Amino acid sequence: MRSFLTLLFILFSQVLFSQSLEVVVGVQSNTILGTFINEDIELEDFENQSWMVEEAIGYRYPVIKINEDISFGLQAYLYLSQAITAGGNTLTPTQRFGIRTPGYLSFNYGAGSSRDSYKVFGVGAGIGYTYNILICDIVPENSKETGIYTFANPTVMFEIPFNLNNSSSFFNTFKLRFEKQINMNRLMYSTMSGNYYYDFDSFNISYVLYFN
Repeated sequence: MRSFLTLLFILFSQVLFSQSLEVVVGVQSNTILGTFINEDIELEDFENQSWMVEEAIGYRYPVIKINEDISFGLQAYLYLSQAITAGGNTLTPTQRFGIRTPGYLSFNYGAGSSRDSYKVFGVGAGIGYTYNILICDIVPENSKETGIYTFANPTVMFEIPFNLNNSSSFFNTFKLRFEKQINMNRLMYSTMSGNYYYDFDSFNISYVLYFN
């Protein structure tokens, strides 16, 4: 928890000095693959799909600016997420709420690369790490429990920024962003009859307003 609070402090202190403040809304697709193993080594596989809506605040800071249209930078965000669909398999965990804090080393070309870029659109890509906190309900064998699970993953990001060059519009600069955590994360839950193993996988699509 101390490391998480330190991360939040760094995030919000950097927002004050960032080139681009960003406000994000999006959705997260979660796939949970489960396996049940008992003492007789009998296997049972199951899968669940759920969706969460997300809100976030973050920043982009250009560390190396080649010119007004090309830069390398740092990006970091704080996401809050809430479940909107729970899936149909009661043997898998049901994700209720989540927090994730991705940070990226990024490359940007065109719109969004710097305050001085006048390109109508651009491209961006990044690689980094995401720290996750999930609040889930687990209901194997009719014994509902709520747990908090934390894990960190390497993450890749791709985005398409737009700058419509309309100073009278509040929404003239925005991005479409895609994020994918690379590793699946395994959770084990033990019961009297055997062990349940859950693998979490996720993919994120976001709409981003950025302010230079």
